[in-house]
Amino acid sequence: MSHPNVTLEDYRGVYGEIAEGDFDAALPAAEGTVADLVGLNRVELPFEIAAWKRAVLAVVAVDAAYGFSHGVGEGMASVTLGKFSASGGGSAPGGSQWLSDARAAARRELAGTGLLYAGVPL
Repeated sequence: MSHPNVTLEDYRGVYGEIAEGDFDAALPAAEGTVADLVGLNRVELPFEIAAWKRAVLAVVAVDAAYGFSHGVGEGMASVTLGKFSASGGGSAPGGSQWLSDARAAARRELAGTGLLYAGVPL
């Protein structure tokens, strides 16, 4: 199933300037995050399409706030490269902080539309 296309111009119209490369790199993770929340629900009606786009844009904005990490490396307890080793606090319950923030941003845009997947396929 295809979902509505979200463009760089859509992002700039809501959130302002962003480099094209950053947007293009963030878009797949943003669309995937929203698709996970929507599940098999169809996105067809104009208000659903608008909500989908707003949700994807919100996740791209979260990614921008995280330095366009796309959630990679979030929640790692430690890493070792050769003789270098670093450790952190580990992951938040249920996943990384990036993913938690991204899902929350998307849910805010999808709330009340009927698009949030409730665990029962249509």
